[in-house]
Amino acid sequence: MTTTMTSQSAGLEAREASAIYTAWFERFASALTRSGAPGLGELLLPHAWWRDLVALNWRLASYTGTETIQAFVASAAQFPLRSVRSGGVEPILTSPTPEQTWVEGFFEGETEAGHVLGHVRLMPDVDGEWRAWTVLTSLDDLTNRPRAIRHRRPRPARGGEQTPWHHRRAEACSFERPDPEVLVVGAGQNGLAVAANLGLIGVDTLVVERDDQVGDVWRKRYESLVLHAPVYSDHLPYFAFPPGWPVYTPKEKYADWLDTYRAALEINVWTGTEVVSGEYDEQSHTWTVTARTPQGERVLHPRHLVVATGISGVPVVPTVPGRDTFGGQVLHTAEYRSGSGVAGKKAVVIGAGTSAHDVMEDLHHSGAEVTMVQRGGTYVMSRDNGNLVLFEGQYNEDSLPLEYADLQATSIPWPLLMQLAEPQTAAIAEMDRELLDGLRRTNFKVVMGEPTTGERSGLMSFGARSGGPGGYYIDCGASGLIIDGKVAVHQGAGLEEFTPTGVRLSDGTELEADIVVLATGFLDMREGARRYLGDEVVDRTAPLGGIDESGELGLLWQQSGQEGLWFIGGGLVQVRPYSKYLAFQIAADLDGILNTRAGDAL
Repeated sequence: MTTTMTSQSAGLEAREASAIYTAWFERFASALTRSGAPGLGELLLPHAWWRDLVALNWRLASYTGTETIQAFVASAAQFPLRSVRSGGVEPILTSPTPEQTWVEGFFEGETEAGHVLGHVRLMPDVDGEWRAWTVLTSLDDLTNRPRAIRHRRPRPARGGEQTPWHHRRAEACSFERPDPEVLVVGAGQNGLAVAANLGLIGVDTLVVERDDQVGDVWRKRYESLVLHAPVYSDHLPYFAFPPGWPVYTPKEKYADWLDTYRAALEINVWTGTEVVSGEYDEQSHTWTVTARTPQGERVLHPRHLVVATGISGVPVVPTVPGRDTFGGQVLHTAEYRSGSGVAGKKAVVIGAGTSAHDVMEDLHHSGAEVTMVQRGGTYVMSRDNGNLVLFEGQYNEDSLPLEYADLQATSIPWPLLMQLAEPQTAAIAEMDRELLDGLRRTNFKVVMGEPTTGERSGLMSFGARSGGPGGYYIDCGASGLIIDGKVAVHQGAGLEEFTPTGVRLSDGTELEADIVVLATGFLDMREGARRYLGDEVVDRTAPLGGIDESGELGLLWQQSGQEGLWFIGGGLVQVRPYSKYLAFQIAADLDGILNTRAGDAL
């Protein structure tokens, strides 16, 4: 996004940035504490954005343009604010490019519902006045349910605890426990994070996990898997990684960490438990959920049900003619563990996304002769350069404390993020020129974004696509195997049928194979939920992913369209802030503040 700058923005120093923010904020605070927010529009750029994360109106929503923003703020259910004050850290002077300068500041305030944290990004207008380009308001705590952290940590009851801690924990996790208020399906990072937040605000929550151990969702993936996002942005809420943690986490290490997180945050989990069915009673506003446990079937009646089974849930295994005639082994990437025993064999990987590249690399290093089948195009960026541009400017060894870094990150609404992603994608591509040119010289098609969400928006466009991620690869070494000719690529065709000795592609090409790995993706968790909730319930919910009419990602972290049903997912960088906002909405409904059928405050 290009912005007209004035000489006033050139050569600023930190003390001048502080003075600019202070002068602007005095007028801003006055507007926020008065009915109708008079004069607010004069403090905003004409193309300004305001993102509200359940602070003023119990919704995730973004607004743009001075008139739209003024109308939203003036009519918000939790407005005006009180005790609005600048705080947290000193205003920051940021120059993302030589042509752009921002003054960033943080503020806080109170509504009747709770404590609000905010972030503002100021830029000079054409008349030389500094005005807000982006404003964020986010709910940080509930008035009637403050989180039991820091000064509100649990303390022994007067006269001492009557029941030892380990007995209380055993009772909370037992199969004899009363029905929970909230049932979370899935004990991956998203399910555990929302359960941790709910527990800290006093909402009785139970997590059920189909696998035998917390962390198995990662433990059962292919052995070579390493997280692609850097550690700085991946901390789970309330429990940061130790300072010696590796920058990129091996999946086994992360799986163990999830189980440690469960224990440390005292999250109630039933493992080896699968939800069989769920029905909602609109009269009693409760679910009837049948779960198959190691002790037998259990029927639970929670008020709220949270689906946290992952954006990539159920493997998509296409029905391909001739599979029963193929003499080799066929695996989906969800079933692939390692390349043990493949030395000297021919392997064909169908697909060219992240899992396809990881499995291809593992097969090659295990001694297989590998061919990758790429039907369309793939967005590729190197891990180091991509993360440097997209994440490590916000999250790094010397960044602001996570609380404030998260405010900076979430302050950019999705539609604006897609615009900003275009120059970022171009910058990454220039840094990766040797890598991308090398791929193009082979039979590998490189694209710069997801066509339906942003053809030049790179990785961010895949984060905003409908139905979940796919179609990209963050290079950790596999691209070099393609460039060096160690792995063959057949581009522009898909799998047509199996033959006794391999596969036939849609362009008529036949490839010999001893092993075929299907990197054909996953159904999203909304579709996976149909197995136990049924079509009627799931069809009431919004589509998953894509940018909706509120400027947010569809379905995730917000009211789904079905009373008492929520979906949580997304990348590790999103788990920490958004699990909190989801927990607050559920608590507000339990307390009668928010009616999830009407979608507004009562």
